[in-house]
Amino acid sequence: MLTLRKLCHRRAVRRPVIEESEHVSQNRNKPILRIYVGQHCWSCEEAVRLADEVKKIFSSLSVELIDLDAKECRNVDDVFSVPTYVLNGRTISLGNPTREELFAKVSASLV
Repeated sequence: MLTLRKLCHRRAVRRPVIEESEHVSQNRNKPILRIYVGQHCWSCEEAVRLADEVKKIFSSLSVELIDLDAKECRNVDDVFSVPTYVLNGRTISLGNPTREELFAKVSASLV
């Protein structure tokens, strides 16, 4: 579940920032999709949209949206570019995948 702590305003875009405690999933038995974004990233708006879609469709998946530009965020997966999608500790996409590609990878991990 995404926990909204503050909204970052830049170029009239609102992005949620998760609490640092959310970086380590509360539900260790659930698969985890971490999506790393940045305030400077113009294509991260699509990553936020995809995060919302995945969260709605895959209720058994923990989705974490991490803004690397926020001071209090830790880069637990050593991500170096945004957007980056990390599923269960494994990078599955550098840049935004298509909706179909992302859903296929998430579905395969839940089997």
